[in-house]
This record gives sequence, structure tokens and C-alpha cells, in this order.
Amino acid sequence: MPHKDPQKRKEYEGTYRQRPEVKERKKAYMKTYSKAYLQRPKVKERKRIQGLESYHRRKFSKHGLTRETFNIILKAQGKQCAICRTTDWGPNGPCIDHDHKTGKVRGILCSNCNAGIGCFKDDPRIICASAKYLEKGKA
Repeated sequence: MPHKDPQKRKEYEGTYRQRPEVKERKKAYMKTYSKAYLQRPKVKERKRIQGLESYHRRKFSKHGLTRETFNIILKAQGKQCAICRTTDWGPNGPCIDHDHKTGKVRGILCSNCNAGIGCFKDDPRIICASAKYLEKGKA
């Protein structure tokens, strides 16, 4: 350490960290370390689980649900998608379907059904027209 005086040492450390070569060295080290750290299997799994948990917490609070009410709705549906009856929810788990005008929760859907309803703009007329179109194509 070049300075024993605490004030001078603090000044030196402050200017040392501001040097471009020191910044580059630290940046390279952190980049290498971060990649290696995030590639550890336990870390990857923990980050994935933490991400899903916070995602679901935000999803519940956004629709005014608790985990308990979500589980009650899901159990009432037989732990299946309300439309297609699958238990394969997709990568982000079950989707909470709600009326965009009232905000009222309608049910729990798989990601495919939720995306389908979204593409049809939650309009039953468009969904019925598309069903008729598909039926007509079978004949």
C-alpha cells in the first residue's frame, strides 16, 4: 500500500479505480467470473426457480389473487386448462385468464389457449367464426 495515512490512501484508491487500464481489467475479470458463476448447475437452477417464483408472485398480485385462491380455481377446473383440458401448461406455467374490461378472473389456461384467446381479442364472435371456418374446411 503506497500510503499509510487513511485520507491519502482513500484518495489514491479512488483515483486508482478510475484508471482506464484498471477499469478494463476489472471488467474482463467480472465478465469471465459472471459467465462461469452463472453456468454452475445449482446457480442456474436457483435462478430459474427464483425467476419463476417472482413471475408468479407478480402474476398473482396483478390479478388480485393469492396462491390459495389460484389453487382453488385450478382445483375446480380439475387441475387442467379450462379450454383444452391439458395439464401441459407451457414454459411459464398456468396463465390467469381475465376479462380485460372488468379485470375479473375467468379461469386458468395453458399458454397456447391463452395466446389463442389473445389473438382473437377476447371476442366470442371472432372465435365462433374461426370455429365455423375450421369445421367448413373438414367437409
